[in-house]
Amino acid sequence: MASQLLSLAGPASELMRIPKPVGILNVFFPNLYGFLFIRVVEGDNGHSAQQTLLIQLPTLFFSAFIVRSAGCVWNDIVDMDLDRLVERTRTRPLPRGAISPAAAQWLAFFLYAIWISTLRVLLPTTQALFVYGAPLTVLAIAYPYMKRITNYPQIWLGFTLAFGVFLGGTVAGFDIFQFMADAIYKADANKLDFKLLDGRAYGLMLLHLAYVVFSIIADTIYAFQDCKDDEKAGIKSMALSLSGQTKPALWVLTHAQVILLMLTGMCFSSDMSGRVEGSTSLYISDTGQQPRLSASNTSTVFPVLMAKSFQQRWSFWIVAVLGNAVVLSLMVERVNLSDPADCARWFKMGTFGVGFTIGIGLLLEYVRQVLQIL
Repeated sequence: MASQLLSLAGPASELMRIPKPVGILNVFFPNLYGFLFIRVVEGDNGHSAQQTLLIQLPTLFFSAFIVRSAGCVWNDIVDMDLDRLVERTRTRPLPRGAISPAAAQWLAFFLYAIWISTLRVLLPTTQALFVYGAPLTVLAIAYPYMKRITNYPQIWLGFTLAFGVFLGGTVAGFDIFQFMADAIYKADANKLDFKLLDGRAYGLMLLHLAYVVFSIIADTIYAFQDCKDDEKAGIKSMALSLSGQTKPALWVLTHAQVILLMLTGMCFSSDMSGRVEGSTSLYISDTGQQPRLSASNTSTVFPVLMAKSFQQRWSFWIVAVLGNAVVLSLMVERVNLSDPADCARWFKMGTFGVGFTIGIGLLLEYVRQVLQIL
């Protein structure tokens, strides 16, 4: 029995992509962003910095490692027949027969159970466990089938990975779905409760969309490794559907991602009136009246907000926004989409570069806040 388990250890680690840790970061980074953003905006909510850095973030990382491993195993189970048709994937454990589909299914179930256990530790209530665990489960289970039914599976993957932003925010103390539900519930028949216009909620949504866009860029480049085999096997992807328009499309997405991060930076103030750190509603005036957004006042509000945000959150703007823009631009400009090896190289470099610039920018803001450094 022991020898059988040992013989499965190697194939199991391959299924979990343990030798390829870059994917762990693709799952962990959104969790990190949501967590740090809320901690910067709201403070530690009674948690010590030591608890944040030594307990909560490592637990989030472990959770990301487990769910990424479970997702990879599930993906290989569903894609087993397709993987046999692609040069890069035909030597994976299932196509080459190193592990049985039944054993792979048990492994996926075991990893999923561990992941649910980590969520139970991280999330405050059983309701939150369902609200965040169920959508992520559905998104992850459906993803491998997207390559069969749509030319844009990268978009689905982007939303799957970026959902971690909301999860991280909840772990940090701000349940965006509960907040939105409460705001809608409290709205009267004629007007929407303007607590919906909250800097925390907007910031998380913008970070979420920014990571969706980055994931689409990175995974489209990644998909160019297998274009010829994918076309023969009938595997759909944006790499095939965009054809000769890929670089222009990637540039559009790059600009969109940078703009989304800039808007995120404006949400640190939590307030579009200029009342910084303390109010959480995006009001235009301090008169107490319901705000009215118009083209005339937004044209002046946004530059003021941007300048004020840069003054207070300069490390995010310099490291996360500017650093990300430089790395992402280099990635899109220099990648040779006709060279599979170059696509793989830039996928890894982009994951590290973009991921860490945003993460470090947020972490610096958190450290500055904890240490009260200007």
